[in-house]
Amino acid sequence: MLMRYTLDDYEQINIEQIENDILSEQSIQEFEKLYKLVNEYVATLPPVTTNEYTNYDKKKHRKHYKHNNNRKYDNNGQWVQQAPFKATTLEKKQGIDVKYSDMRSTLNKITLKNKETLLPNVIEAVNFIMSEDDSDSEDEDVQEQDSYSRITDVLLDIVKKTKNGHEIYVIVLKEMIQYYPSFFTQIPDFVTTYKNTYDDIIDIDANDNYDGYCDLVKQNDYRRSNSSFMISLTQKKLVDETELITIIDSLFDKVLDNIDNEDKTALIEEITENLSIFIIQSHRFLKTHSQWGLLIGKLNKCSKLKAKDHKSISSRIVFKYMDIQDALKKMR
Repeated sequence: MLMRYTLDDYEQINIEQIENDILSEQSIQEFEKLYKLVNEYVATLPPVTTNEYTNYDKKKHRKHYKHNNNRKYDNNGQWVQQAPFKATTLEKKQGIDVKYSDMRSTLNKITLKNKETLLPNVIEAVNFIMSEDDSDSEDEDVQEQDSYSRITDVLLDIVKKTKNGHEIYVIVLKEMIQYYPSFFTQIPDFVTTYKNTYDDIIDIDANDNYDGYCDLVKQNDYRRSNSSFMISLTQKKLVDETELITIIDSLFDKVLDNIDNEDKTALIEEITENLSIFIIQSHRFLKTHSQWGLLIGKLNKCSKLKAKDHKSISSRIVFKYMDIQDALKKMR
């Protein structure tokens, strides 16, 4: 059952409560004894000294912290005087930059299974870019590139970061060439750039330069992805088979030319990894080429090298050539 109280009821209850709260004489005496005991204990404590680090300012009711140079720092000020929050604003891409972003996004998603849906989106972006002036971009470095090279760079940047499935990117490139034949001229530039990547390989000790070592590993991964892409380009007739044979042959020569030079182990190991990719993945369509036997002869020669007889040959390298031979035997 609910009770309804009036203001008079509350006042009466308050008066009764005050009367009931009066302490008895005995309770008052007990408290006085307690106060006396506390005072006696406090008298036995050592005198209070000023804290070396912290003072309490009674007038301003805030703490100050002393620094070595006697400057004071107000820990309340960092809240009171804190700069107003400023929301981060993201620069909105416009015009042609939007299309480059859309193209990159689509290329990252495209596969052999969804190419019928996404390939038209890529070509639509390419058509838009090709019809616009690159001067719309605010990036001065980008302005120096023509649309062909910049579009190709976007494609190749994704290719080098993709270990497998390069066939779809060859299909994209062929489609772009169908619309704009000058894209074909970008392929020789890619091949030349690829071959030059072997000129900068040096051995880096992770204990001495960890960041440099990580960058070396990343660049090696990119190179191996590009090796696989080169094979896909050759299969689709965008790179001539003789060109690929020449690349493989020159890599074998680079190995044999450096085996007795100091500090070339890292170079030879990386070349060997890429030779493994080239020989195994291209065997199916290059084995009938007139120069294939020349490559196998150099492979056999490398597999017979002795680590103890050469400055930059390791047992790991020799075993890798043996693995390539075993892989070829299984594919016969």
